[in-house]
Amino acid sequence: MTVAEQTEQFVGFGMSAGVAGMNAQALALFAQGDSDWVSDDVQRTTGHVPRTVEALLSDNEAAFTAY
Repeated sequence: MTVAEQTEQFVGFGMSAGVAGMNAQALALFAQGDSDWVSDDVQRTTGHVPRTVEALLSDNEAAFTAY
């Protein structure tokens, strides 16, 4: 889907043309790998090596279990 097509679709959902265009451009950049990078922010901020989502969910299963 092109940026123009995505913009048109967002406008069809009720988004303003300006915001729709910016969102469509952002999605295109993501699709091209623009934000496909890794940093050490988690480790620098928390002092711990980041864990996978799978590890987080496994270690906290009770918190994610329906009542």
